Amino acid sequence: GERQAIAARVLAGLDVQTQAKSPHLWIRLPEPWRTDAFVARARHRGILLNSAESFAIEHETDVQAVRITLGPPATRSALEEGLAEIVKMLKRVPEAYELVV
Repeated sequence: GERQAIAARVLAGLDVQTQAKSPHLWIRLPEPWRTDAFVARARHRGILLNSAESFAIEHETDVQAVRITLGPPATRSALEEGLAEIVKMLKRVPEAYELVV
């Protein structure tokens, strides 16, 4: 739908996995980000994400990824702003203190 189209446009160039009608998508995090640290940093900026570890099966926890739900932002512009903030976070190298949870 429209929210998937917004996500595809804003997140272009990132390692994103989703399906056209899914209300969720996954972003694989670039090095050196670790999932827990990225989730904590996003939360500090008012963005709630789920870690891949929450959905991992046994030994798959080495995947550094986050799950984004496209539905909760009340408006499409709020969704776009939140996704743009995630892109900003991913495109810069984190400081050492940002990698500690």
